[in-house]
Amino acid sequence: MLNKNLLASFQALKDVYSEDAFSNLALNKAISDHRDCEPAFVRAMVKGVLRNSILLDYYIDGLASKGIKKIKNRTLILLRMGIFAIEEMDSMPEYAAVNEVVTLARKVSGGTAGFINAVLRNYLRKRKSLYTDTWKNPVTGKKSREENLSVRYSYAPELVNLFIEQYGDHEAEKIMAAMNDGQPLVIRTNPLRITREALMEKLEEEGCRCSEADGTRLGIVVNEGSPLGTSLFGEGLFSVQGKSSMTAVQHLADLSGQAAAFGEENDFSNKNPKATELKYLDLCSAPGGKTCELAELTGDIHEILACDIYSHRLELVNSNVKRLGIKGIRTEIHDGTDKVEEWENSFQLVVADVPCSGLGTIGAKPEIKLRFDEEEIRDLPEIQKKILANAFSYVKPGGYLMYSTCTLNKDENDGVINWFLQWRKEAGDVETIEKCLLLPYNITTGFYWCIMRKKQEAPENK
Repeated sequence: MLNKNLLASFQALKDVYSEDAFSNLALNKAISDHRDCEPAFVRAMVKGVLRNSILLDYYIDGLASKGIKKIKNRTLILLRMGIFAIEEMDSMPEYAAVNEVVTLARKVSGGTAGFINAVLRNYLRKRKSLYTDTWKNPVTGKKSREENLSVRYSYAPELVNLFIEQYGDHEAEKIMAAMNDGQPLVIRTNPLRITREALMEKLEEEGCRCSEADGTRLGIVVNEGSPLGTSLFGEGLFSVQGKSSMTAVQHLADLSGQAAAFGEENDFSNKNPKATELKYLDLCSAPGGKTCELAELTGDIHEILACDIYSHRLELVNSNVKRLGIKGIRTEIHDGTDKVEEWENSFQLVVADVPCSGLGTIGAKPEIKLRFDEEEIRDLPEIQKKILANAFSYVKPGGYLMYSTCTLNKDENDGVINWFLQWRKEAGDVETIEKCLLLPYNITTGFYWCIMRKKQEAPENK
């Protein structure tokens, strides 16, 4: 009998490897197409294969008599799935993993079942002798410390080199290892509708095991269970958001004095009176997590303009706003690199969560580390500088700006901020309030932010 979980996993992996699909979208589609599959199994299989892709290819290259280069993509995906299932999927006995992948091969990769069966059984016999410190990369054929790390942690060699150059050998290896570990789901309470404590009680009733996310007022770590499968999400009681970005927005609200007072039963009547009738701007808003958090933290009493370059992405913002019951957010299509003169000196808070290489999110999006191309990210700092310069011009004197990325690439983080501060040095109109880089350890993703304040009065003649 065909294993529905493996079929759904194969579909998602084929879309990622062959069509360059994003893993989260490919997973959602595969799970929707195969409603009788077990979503938890499929997610574990797909994410696990992607996280270990180069290492799995190293094994296959050593097991196949003619190496890996002539193996077709469908066959290669099935072999990766088979080896990963043998090693990591505890719900499948080893013999069942081999047999069920071979059965799947007969359906989706005609004529290769015998070859796949032979390679997987060869792996069972030889796996203890395959792992060696003298290996060569199955794609490049090279041997080096960088290639060794590339295979061991399944990162593109160029990305390994970048991490070593920017963080040193020891820290680079820690970062890569940390992003290969699965992380628990983190959600953000909607304080406009419920307290964190009350939401945790409801989640426990739904069979979830939760704890407070340290350092946040709204964050909850879901260690067990599926809160997205409950009615609580549709009721707008929470959103999915990483702890790192949640912390950044909380710091912006606190440091700018805009955070509302959290009274009993989320009564915002004790809000900061100085914060009324203000306008905020989120230049690169979609899908709206930080925008909605800012509205929630400030009591939903201000007008927030949420912008993005694509209409379909703004639809995600509007959907979240509606689900959460937020009244103060409106959306507008806008390219952050284009200057809007009418917005100058108009907003008390401006958020510029700029397009970036996303290297801090590899734990959730492992395909990023396989597709990394240094040429493709080379132009990002120039785009980020344009957005940052425009964003600062929109801040009212005395107002605050937060620049943020979800990357670990220092050229996109301190590189951009140092350029900006040097550019504004003569004008003397910017004050750095807080700068932070969170590395992807514990339950955080890699995230960078810099909160700045536009001074009320710049020096004369500047």
